[in-house]
Amino acid sequence: MGSTTAEKLSEILVAQYLAKHGYDGALLNFLKESDLSRSAVQIGNDNFEDLEEIVAERIEFNETKINAQLANLSLNDAIAPLDPKFYLPSWDHTQNLVTADITQQPASLAVDLSFTGDSQLSVSTVDRNVYYYGSDLNLAKKLKINSGVVKRCGTLSRDNETWYFACGMHGNLTIFDNNFQFLVEHQLHTRIVKDVDFYHHKETSKCYCFSSGLDNYVKVHLIDLKTLTTTLVASLKLTTSCTSFQVAQTKEELPVLLLTHQDHSQLFIYALNEDQLVETHKLAMSNAQFSSHSFNVQSSCILSFRDNRTDTNREQLNFHLPVLEDGSMVAIATSHVPYMRVIILELPIITSQSTSRIHYDKILRNMATMIPQDSFSSAILKSCRPSRGLIVGSDFGVYGIDVANCDSWPLIQEGKRVKALDAFQDRLAIAYANSQVDVFYWRQEA
Repeated sequence: MGSTTAEKLSEILVAQYLAKHGYDGALLNFLKESDLSRSAVQIGNDNFEDLEEIVAERIEFNETKINAQLANLSLNDAIAPLDPKFYLPSWDHTQNLVTADITQQPASLAVDLSFTGDSQLSVSTVDRNVYYYGSDLNLAKKLKINSGVVKRCGTLSRDNETWYFACGMHGNLTIFDNNFQFLVEHQLHTRIVKDVDFYHHKETSKCYCFSSGLDNYVKVHLIDLKTLTTTLVASLKLTTSCTSFQVAQTKEELPVLLLTHQDHSQLFIYALNEDQLVETHKLAMSNAQFSSHSFNVQSSCILSFRDNRTDTNREQLNFHLPVLEDGSMVAIATSHVPYMRVIILELPIITSQSTSRIHYDKILRNMATMIPQDSFSSAILKSCRPSRGLIVGSDFGVYGIDVANCDSWPLIQEGKRVKALDAFQDRLAIAYANSQVDVFYWRQEA
């Protein structure tokens, strides 16, 4: 049998299989790329065996060996199905990364970067400069910060007004107006600010500033954006340094803080109620109830793959914060060596009620990955809605994780060490150890 005949029959059998199982999108792409006619598929249904029957006959006497080989295709064991309330789609492989033009690259190594506001990008560097880019990636302003190297920076927006902020190495928060004129500086921590995020009051011009610092404190300040007065309303002393930090909100508009800290393999959940941080839940990431520590958390993020945000949602004050509801999940990147593991936890319904109970039954997935790391690694984990998966920035490059299929692979082939990474809407920004900053757009494959 000639190779042309074998190839033609194979194409027809594959097309029949796709049509039979309702893979319409894949079928259309396959017909386009193989130049196969639709009528050939329909006529072939009456003249040829199904692809599954041919494969079944081929492996009938060697099925055990084939099953063992199929099991080796994945690092993880068979995946148990989840409750339908957990939306965990497979990676959208029709989405591709397209490089965006950035007008002026930072002149030195980036310390941190983040998307804030209307897709605006902020980058802080080791030479004490902060670069603020607009949503078109044109440089809006380059500021020299006198208080030392900046770890966190970004924008604050509400009621068509924008403020710019930067957190210096001495634990201070500096706020600038829309024209980058200095407005106020306030001491948040006694040492450098590691994390900061904001929750806006709905009825007033005030916002809560959630922050963690190298002084091992987690603090909440109330900032009046009209008078620029800042008041400490809540403070929490951690026994060890904070390793992951994320602010969210419930459907009832209750501010929520999720954090982990060194030497504790538990996720701590706090609600801000009447200007008090109330511990509502502790979620164990290990089933070992005799110990609270078996590994450290490198990074965490709330999974938000549903694209259910309308134009009305985008006008809300706290659009930048994920909304927690029944079925919400959080992903955890662990310190395991030589390869990272990713743990998916179910988030319980959060209220302002305090509890000291530790939940050991919230682990949905505990996945092995192909992402190498050592004891000095510091990975960054981000949820990406367009690709419907996780993105990891590590010492060995940028990786994608298909949470539904427990799969991981290099997303960008260069393999350069990542210093900072952020994902927002259809954008991905990466700062490398060679001082290069790349910005990408996710675009549907034509």
